[in-house]
Amino acid sequence: AESIVDFFSQDYNNTFSDRGTGYNFFNGTSWLSPPSSRIESDRNGWPSLLSFGSGKESVITHNSGNLKMTSRPNIGAGIWAEQLIGSQNLVWNKSAVGGMNNNVIHMIGLTTPGSLYNGLDGALLYYRSQDEGVTWDIKDMQLPTLDSANFNRFSGDSYTLTAQGETVVLAYFNDWGDSFIIKSTDNGTTWTKTIFLDFPVDKYTIDSGLDLDNDDTLDNVYSTDNYGTVILDPSGEAHVFYGIMMY
Repeated sequence: AESIVDFFSQDYNNTFSDRGTGYNFFNGTSWLSPPSSRIESDRNGWPSLLSFGSGKESVITHNSGNLKMTSRPNIGAGIWAEQLIGSQNLVWNKSAVGGMNNNVIHMIGLTTPGSLYNGLDGALLYYRSQDEGVTWDIKDMQLPTLDSANFNRFSGDSYTLTAQGETVVLAYFNDWGDSFIIKSTDNGTTWTKTIFLDFPVDKYTIDSGLDLDNDDTLDNVYSTDNYGTVILDPSGEAHVFYGIMMY
């Protein structure tokens, strides 16, 4: 048995007033009827589907002002209940379930680009819940080195998050900056960053030119295309996959 979600709308226009999470469930034999409406009461997007050791399932999305968690106690059946997560205006969240009992939520979101947060035009903030989202013991945390001393900005949808037991890893796929993973092996308490693609200029200003060999000719550089994924193998080692782009 398994659940799936998608980014749902039945509007044939570019406003998508009914935008939200489309949900379906496979019981091992057949699927439910295709969804005809979102599971949330208001307009949302970017769903992360979470299944817990207790049997509870949740979907975390962003709406116009906050992140929202929509949950029910049993997978595949029941009434969805909604709650807002924190007070910070975050968008484009990614979430994963970890912990030894599959009851820990690890979540990352981006502050709204266009306004600075601690010097970043879009900052990645980490949240953690150790009780399936009832309470959050870490909120609005900038992970080590993901700050204005090392970066100018972070972009939406250029990152992914996965967890397995006490191990959780965030991968960020940059264009004009370093691409990296930042990994915790103690359930999100401490973190270590590893750069997997080192951009040749730190805190590069876009459109400022790039002449690495000083020959008065702008150079081409290779970086990621802003998209990829990361998986953890049974030993907890992270494997990163991404697209290459010449800039």
